[in-house]
Amino acid sequence: MTTYEDISENIDDDLRPWLDRKNVDESLLTDDQLHWRKYGYLIKRSLLPNDLIDAYVQIRGKQAGLGGWSSPSPYEHIPELRDLSLNKNILHINNSLIGDELVLHLNLTGWISTERDWHQDDYLNHPNVNGWYIAVWIALDDITEHCGPFEFIPGSHKWPVLRGQKVRDHMDPNDAKETGWGDPGKHWTITSQKMVSEIVEHKKQELKSNTETFLAQKGDVLFWHSCLQHRGTKATKPEQERRALISHYSEISHQILIPPNIIKTHSTGGKFAVFGNPLK
Repeated sequence: MTTYEDISENIDDDLRPWLDRKNVDESLLTDDQLHWRKYGYLIKRSLLPNDLIDAYVQIRGKQAGLGGWSSPSPYEHIPELRDLSLNKNILHINNSLIGDELVLHLNLTGWISTERDWHQDDYLNHPNVNGWYIAVWIALDDITEHCGPFEFIPGSHKWPVLRGQKVRDHMDPNDAKETGWGDPGKHWTITSQKMVSEIVEHKKQELKSNTETFLAQKGDVLFWHSCLQHRGTKATKPEQERRALISHYSEISHQILIPPNIIKTHSTGGKFAVFGNPLK
């Protein structure tokens, strides 16, 4: 049986962001930084104003179904998405937690749960990332326990880091080399879900780790570490929308898959990558 240790590794301190390193003078940290360092997430209530949210929701409600746009970077085409994802309050927190400038490169715009089971975002990225990455979950409306809310394992960002190559080494070779996104679409990151989630669940039970669920009100924002184990739960009332926006950011010098010449600057000073992906 493949174990958590088989598909993960410990990362050297000097390769990780400052708050992840062993020797940090905690007396100099803010409460938010201390919480992030200990638990790997941060919740900020009423962080975003309703008018900013409503402007995006109006566009989103007209142009995409419950699953949202399939494009990974719809913010390239929708100013209201950039305004939300690159709001100054979000930028300030991102920079205080990671310690350097980040670039927006991914939006998930579905109004239903992804239902993706336990995983770390880090293993889905280039191995250079090593935690220099942050994801943000924005509640566009009140989120209840019935609509498939976000669930996570506090402190699991301190576990060894899942590695994409190690995961592929333990997959069927044909699945491991698959990188297509066509119809029906097959990619090793999708095919690996079941194996990875079962291994993480076994590790959680072994460590007797607790889980927490993000129940939110409109304007609340959850920040999570790229090594935090998390999942989108299944809705108990599938007819109930889960209106949310998820945005992902990488520290510029560590995300080598984003060349500097495609990075643009928003009016707030935030950075975003322009890949040239069509809006679909």
